[in-house]
Amino acid sequence: MAALLALAVCGLDAQAQTAPKPPAASRQQSQTERAQALAAQGVAAYRRNQYDEAIKLYTQSMMNRNDFAYVHYNRGLAYAALRNYEAARNDFTSALKINPKDASVYLQRADTWRAQKNFDEAMSDVERALVIEPANAAAVIKRGDIFLDRQDNQRAESEYSRAIALDPKNAYALYSRGFVRRWRLENEDSALEDFNRAIELNGNYQSALIERAGLLVRRNDFTGAIADYEKLIRINPNHGGYRNSRAWFLFKNGEAAKGLGDANMAVELDPRSANFLDTRAHIHEAMGNHDAAMADFRAALKFDPRMRESQAGLRRLERRGSGPQDASSEPRPAEEVYGRNFMRGGRPDPSLPQAQ
Repeated sequence: MAALLALAVCGLDAQAQTAPKPPAASRQQSQTERAQALAAQGVAAYRRNQYDEAIKLYTQSMMNRNDFAYVHYNRGLAYAALRNYEAARNDFTSALKINPKDASVYLQRADTWRAQKNFDEAMSDVERALVIEPANAAAVIKRGDIFLDRQDNQRAESEYSRAIALDPKNAYALYSRGFVRRWRLENEDSALEDFNRAIELNGNYQSALIERAGLLVRRNDFTGAIADYEKLIRINPNHGGYRNSRAWFLFKNGEAAKGLGDANMAVELDPRSANFLDTRAHIHEAMGNHDAAMADFRAALKFDPRMRESQAGLRRLERRGSGPQDASSEPRPAEEVYGRNFMRGGRPDPSLPQAQ
């Protein structure tokens, strides 16, 4: 019996050793499925702004299959979101080795060069993208952005105009051209037209709304500026800058009492903001609440001793004593209206690209 059992065990061992293995194609399919599943999880993590987790998942995907260009590209996007531009560029380069005809990867690699102020390499990548896709409006916009980086404002405007010709409904191109026209070329009428068109295409374009409001204020159209900030506050009710700006424009429009609620909320959101405290101080002053105004002017100067508006307001109240005053009609430096208490939309900056 023992001999029979031994023979049976030996037979099982031999059978195990000679059992057929899964075919290579089946193993490859399994690896492919695992790689794709992990990559899909990485995309989901990226869209939740969990960039470290996305990188981990993409890396695991590559351990199963390292020849998917889109996985290298997506991991590069996650690295770029974390401002690890060297790692991002390495991944974009790997993606291009697998698929050298993907214009979008060249454009993302160009952004990593731009972030490190290597504008020559950035332009080189944009030009490569345009060789692949000559009518790619995003590439033309990117070239305009690089010219803007280089302070070559006329050529930046020209590139944005070309992009608009290629894609007339590109709100970002219109905003970008409006920005360069307003802040670099001092062509405010044309800039306003561009901001109007960008907002028509995207009513929630916050930077365009901010810039348009600023131009309306320069034309003393505070009512129009207030309307734009009402839209901005609907988009983001807890944005202190939006609340402060609407309060300030209401004050300048002779509606100080209406602005007090916004001013209070702005200070509540950021109690250490000299700008916000200064705005509320002016509103209190206009309403005759001089003790409250003086307290806010002093608080503003505590956080920013060089704030001229608060210095002037404090001197004004100390000189005049009690009694209501129309602070909004006082001649004051232009920067008080257009500078400290006024927001700018900022340099053109598209939102983070979507993972593939």
